[in-house]
Amino acid sequence: MKPSELRLHLPTYADDELPPALRAEVDQCLATDPGSRAEVERWKALRRGAQRALQSEPLPADLRDRLLERLATTRRRGRLLRLGPVVGTLSAAALIMIGVFAWWSTGRSDVPPALLTPERLARIYQRCALERHHDPFQLAHKSPREAAATLAKEPRVTYALNIPDLSSAGFHLEGVCLCPPSDGVQGVHAYYERNDADQRPDRHPQDVVSFFSLARRVRLDRCSTLCKSGRGPQHPQREYVVASTGDDVTVLKWDEQSRSYAICSALRSDELMQIVDRLNVAALSPSSPAGLATGATPHVAHFTIAVAALAAGALSLVSRRRGP
Repeated sequence: MKPSELRLHLPTYADDELPPALRAEVDQCLATDPGSRAEVERWKALRRGAQRALQSEPLPADLRDRLLERLATTRRRGRLLRLGPVVGTLSAAALIMIGVFAWWSTGRSDVPPALLTPERLARIYQRCALERHHDPFQLAHKSPREAAATLAKEPRVTYALNIPDLSSAGFHLEGVCLCPPSDGVQGVHAYYERNDADQRPDRHPQDVVSFFSLARRVRLDRCSTLCKSGRGPQHPQREYVVASTGDDVTVLKWDEQSRSYAICSALRSDELMQIVDRLNVAALSPSSPAGLATGATPHVAHFTIAVAALAAGALSLVSRRRGP
């Protein structure tokens, strides 16, 4: 197989959609071509980024039909066909992504938050952080950046990662799990232990804090008499909802953009507020390098990477079709 032919097959190879015979031939070529193997990994990273951007929010039911109708109208006018079938396909994909991004930027307010009881979060804190030390990815004592990089490779994580650094509050990362707080809400549960906890013979619940980065917005349910709202001095724009469960566990939840975050512990609510109000969640380390470089939100970073890759792919394919 010629190198030019190999490169044409790499995006489809990364999607695992090649016929078995052709895939075996590409496998043989990749075994001796580290540059092409690196390109496959870049395509896979692009797919993961696009998947996070598109799956972190439910899309409107009629979005697909509206985009397909627009594409059909555009094709009838000949705007895509004049560029050739390959570039036309890439342009169609870019149009779909632009439509999704436009909806995400302006039309997300009609998506209702999921209902979640404070007891669900408290149960994960007690079971995974206090009792089981649940850390399937072996991330204890790792930095938040290392933990985010590890979890970004996990197929179940289809949303941007936010794992904070609580070292300024005297806590270190003790473990991370993906135990969902409910059937309809995905999230990352990172729990932290006080730095001097191992110097005491007994582990106290006040020495452990759980942080939840949820994939969508949630509203705490069944807490009309237990919940109260408040704002912190560092981030007065945030509205914190504080809930106390019957087993002396405090849950503090807030929303930012299209996501909800929560912190949970046996600490008093004012102590939790001091910890969480220092966090700048939008500046936490996302899995996307573009997000790290520009400070953009994860969705915008993934979208930018995807559109840039589509444009680069279109230009590359046009060059190959025209020849030197």
